Amino acid sequence: MTREQCPPPPHIWRGLGLAAVLLLLLSVATIATISAGIVDPGPAGSPMARHTLAPQEIGAGEQSHAWIARVPAGAYTVRLTAAHAGGEPDSGYGLILGNDNGYFLAALSPLGYAAVWEQQGEVREMHLPWQPWPHVETSTTPNEIQVDVTGEAVTVRINRELLWQGRSSLTDPSAGIFLQSFGQAATVDFQAMSFYRRPATK
Repeated sequence: MTREQCPPPPHIWRGLGLAAVLLLLLSVATIATISAGIVDPGPAGSPMARHTLAPQEIGAGEQSHAWIARVPAGAYTVRLTAAHAGGEPDSGYGLILGNDNGYFLAALSPLGYAAVWEQQGEVREMHLPWQPWPHVETSTTPNEIQVDVTGEAVTVRINRELLWQGRSSLTDPSAGIFLQSFGQAATVDFQAMSFYRRPATK
């Protein structure tokens, strides 16, 4: 038997087996870490304020919004936690930034859809039209909408997962809640809105 035909010595097989086991354990640990949300992005800033909200009802085919608080000066993050509480499932709710003259909106539906748009008077610019999004919790499970703003740069995350990035000019903005029904009356449990100051970019 030539050297080329000799099987690897036993210690080589043991080393390969150990490497395979370690790779499997590393894969399982990575999946568990991601599933637990440990590596999810945080607000990247210091907490500033938290507002406890309340359920809101919308009539059949109606749309409304309400302002909660002024946003912090400079770069900031706003997080809204809310859930569909009953009524029409073909409805939407979300986080708005702006004022009555115009606002930026990140919205989702309990049917598993998400959208991002800007409203200036009667003119609506759809940055991301309503479409299915796998990270939207359906039915009455709460969702978290996070919007990071640094100058004109805006990032939207749904349940810590990136949904949209782009630019928007927000003039004299406040943060608020939005709800809309595409069918019968619906109720949304708006739970909390939190503000964070983001570190200045260099």
